[in-house]
Amino acid sequence: MQGNKKAFIFAVVMCLIVSAVLSTIANLLRPIQEENIRLDKQKNIIKALKVLPEGVTDVKEFYSAIEDSSIDILYKNNISSIVIDTSGKLIEGKSAEDILEKEKHLKPLYLLQKAGQISAYCLPIKGKGLWSTLHGFMAIEADLNTVKGLTFYAHGETPGLGAEIEKDWFQDNFVGKKILNAQGELVAVGVKKGKIVESIPFEKDHMVDGMSGATITGNGVDALIKKDLGLYNKYFSQIRGTI
Repeated sequence: MQGNKKAFIFAVVMCLIVSAVLSTIANLLRPIQEENIRLDKQKNIIKALKVLPEGVTDVKEFYSAIEDSSIDILYKNNISSIVIDTSGKLIEGKSAEDILEKEKHLKPLYLLQKAGQISAYCLPIKGKGLWSTLHGFMAIEADLNTVKGLTFYAHGETPGLGAEIEKDWFQDNFVGKKILNAQGELVAVGVKKGKIVESIPFEKDHMVDGMSGATITGNGVDALIKKDLGLYNKYFSQIRGTI
């Protein structure tokens, strides 16, 4: 009986020690993890916007080997941010970094500026795939109609199937597509089951090839793009009226 009591006390003490050690390690690693998340987010924003240093022309090669210091420099030198709400109102004096977790009605919008002019916009996109939540960014040209770039950087989809959303071949299909129809209505960009037919105007302008064996993930991409573009369209419509 005495032996069992000692064993129990020993187990409790060891659990407390291990818990304390793990908690300490987690606290020490948290700043590193947060910094990695920040840099990964910045990388995907500038990649979607196709920001490159002077003299560099190959987007894929550059971003496959980009260093953390280059990410920070490119982001700070080229990107600014504003905040809007779901009614399309600009929130003065607030940047993307100021949005609190609880402020679900506020949306960040990232701006690529050249020679003092906005040359492209970038918005976060997020929604359900087959197995996971998909996180990415979509960049739109200054005309607020033409897709400039798209990235997906966090997901848990099936390798070789839904995970193809992170591959260049899939993301590059969106470049040049239109989010508005001929009447100026938002139709976004959809993912077709199979390959698009170039001779069909709507598919040529507003759809991309799907991923073989990943219909549900493709449907998720389709839905989240429409949803998130819809959240920004009231603000975009105001800007289009001044272009």
